Amino acid sequence: MGKNNTQLLALAKNHLGEGGARFRRYCGMSGGAWCCAFVTYMFHEGDDSPLFYGGKKVVYCPTAIQWCKANLAQIPIYLSLPMDIIFFDWNANNVPDHIGFVRERHTDVDVYTIEGNTSDSCAQRRYRIGYYEILGYGIPAY
Repeated sequence: MGKNNTQLLALAKNHLGEGGARFRRYCGMSGGAWCCAFVTYMFHEGDDSPLFYGGKKVVYCPTAIQWCKANLAQIPIYLSLPMDIIFFDWNANNVPDHIGFVRERHTDVDVYTIEGNTSDSCAQRRYRIGYYEILGYGIPAY
């Protein structure tokens, strides 16, 4: 097996500020939102492809969350660890619009992420729990 979650987080941090070209290319995309392609690529780069979407490439958040709900343990925020998968619903319609990784959490109030396709780059963000619609978290079997 590949990297543990701490090692994978270090790899993800190497991509901070990078645009989506590498991740789109890896997933065969010519354009569009690439947050899911970033997650797919990170598992590939960490030699952990089988841990996400069965090792296949996925670029559509609703498809990815459906797989995660069926194949990964679902957890509450207070149990999240670095590189757990996080899904967001910006429109409050119960359809995931964005995916990333938990970078860290500092209480039950804030979650810090590392994600692709945020202002068209890889970025670190902080989200206030309850202010943003977080659909769920999944734990890959690192």
